[in-house]
Amino acid sequence: MIQPSLAVPGKGPAAVTGQLWATMRAELLMQWRRWGLWLAFGAVLAIMSLIFISNAANIKYEPHANGPYRTLDEFTNLYLFVTVRYSVTLMAIIAALLVADRMVRDQRLGMAELQRATSEGYPVYVLGKFIGNFVAMLVPAFVVLMSCGIALVALGFPVQMLQSLAWAFVLVFIPAFAVVIALTLLLASMVPLRVVQIGFPLLWLYSTISPLGWHTLNDTIFNPVGRYIYPVFFPALWDKVRPGMYTFQLAMLNITLLLVTALVELLLLMISLAVQTHREASR
Repeated sequence: MIQPSLAVPGKGPAAVTGQLWATMRAELLMQWRRWGLWLAFGAVLAIMSLIFISNAANIKYEPHANGPYRTLDEFTNLYLFVTVRYSVTLMAIIAALLVADRMVRDQRLGMAELQRATSEGYPVYVLGKFIGNFVAMLVPAFVVLMSCGIALVALGFPVQMLQSLAWAFVLVFIPAFAVVIALTLLLASMVPLRVVQIGFPLLWLYSTISPLGWHTLNDTIFNPVGRYIYPVFFPALWDKVRPGMYTFQLAMLNITLLLVTALVELLLLMISLAVQTHREASR
């Protein structure tokens, strides 16, 4: 078992960098050595292949067909939307479930006591924990998404699909995963692990799917699955049905708000850990 080295002797930039790197590396390697991580993301790839890629094999682009997708670019963007929209929804849940136990594990190992003894305190610890898990989840998510893209290209889609998927990964996956992982770490530090494991998937689905037509985050500028991204960067039907509703400025605002939300969550996590440590010390 890899033990995270949080206490780095000395002070100054070297100590901060060493502590940050040690925490990031420990989280990254511990996640990647879990067979459940690769099994879970492999299951997502299987689901995406079964539902979407198999359908793509039976659908051919017809330039004179009636309907909104009259160009090859629009037809390609349709499948990009379907692939990214549902894969980010599924993989964000998996990422949250895999990250949820990281705070509990540190509490059981007494890492809070070690962290309190370091000179840099919680900011470096929280940042290292976030970045390590963030990268650990993004890499297999990228592999799954690009695997779907390679399969679609093999089925006849243009090679540009791979470049579009990579760009969509940057614009949609990175902000969404930042919010999800930061929120999961925050919740796991405050409520029982089982509540996080059951409650977060329900909260995420409620916030991204808008069941029964209810108004949720899916209908706001805080939409975490790319609603404001696709019409601007991968236009198809959306900009024709609601011209002017989605703009480049709103897309950038959406990304900015998601990243700021993740930052606020990390700040709240630092405060939560400091309060918990203070309470334990005063007992």
